[in-house]
Amino acid sequence: MSVGYLLLVIGILPIVVGLALLRLYGVSRLTICIFLFMSFIGIWQIDVAVLYFKGILPEETILILFKIFRVAATFVAPLVFYIILSMVDKKKLEAIGGWKERLILAIVKKWVLGLLIVLSTIVYVVHLTSYGIAGLTIKTTEHLSFYFPIYGPLSFLFIIHIAIFAMIVLLLTYCIRYLTDQYIKRFMKTFSMCAILLFIPGFFNFQPNTGLMVSSIAVIFYTMIILVAYIQMYNDVMKNYQIVSERQQKLNSIGLLSSTLVHEVKNSLTIIKGYTDLLLKDEKLNDKQKEMLGFVNLGGEQLNSFVKS
Repeated sequence: MSVGYLLLVIGILPIVVGLALLRLYGVSRLTICIFLFMSFIGIWQIDVAVLYFKGILPEETILILFKIFRVAATFVAPLVFYIILSMVDKKKLEAIGGWKERLILAIVKKWVLGLLIVLSTIVYVVHLTSYGIAGLTIKTTEHLSFYFPIYGPLSFLFIIHIAIFAMIVLLLTYCIRYLTDQYIKRFMKTFSMCAILLFIPGFFNFQPNTGLMVSSIAVIFYTMIILVAYIQMYNDVMKNYQIVSERQQKLNSIGLLSSTLVHEVKNSLTIIKGYTDLLLKDEKLNDKQKEMLGFVNLGGEQLNSFVKS
């Protein structure tokens, strides 16, 4: 009983962390995707947790809940593909070049995302029937007793779907190498590696002898690593923004000072030129004096041309 509650809390943990990131750092495409992915991870963990509620809930209720919560493990593949599609659509990737770029552009299409959603829906509907999950059986280890699903004749569709998800994660890992934003690139590397490491222990859930606990431990580590990585990325972005902002403020100050100096110099030049022109009209000046005033006037014109340029 206590194990079931513990696993339930572990399942809620990534959902709470994802929601906190969404509230603290604002709504963006990246934060929404992270929140949805972490929510799917949490729901997947809750899906495991209900199998440990033997004696608390009726077996029929546990079977229904297990089938319903299967939605997270089923629809995580389209979500990860949507992240890749977002990177390609927004031109956030550097030029890859060659046949690799042509292959990625041929695969990463909106219609492929639609196809994945349709396939995920079919797999999910199948698992709601006895063809996917036929029922539950009781498994007992040295210290625990829990339910384990009895897979139906079409349960292999879920295995194929998980294999597709693995390929999508590998595609995401490859595309991340060409992200132009270095801060997002560093975070997404951590994100993809955690997804892979989380995916591997997930296979143990198909083996009743593991007690379904291995993936639960992985969820805790995954949640903490993603939380730390996102906070670090956000702090790095803010530090860079502050540096750029301070640099821009200095440039603005220099520009303001320059415009003020130019304005004052122009005022002085106007006075000098005006009085020089008046003096040159004085017939009492000799040639030497007129020559000297001519040099003053010429210097003023040169300085005025410099200020205008």
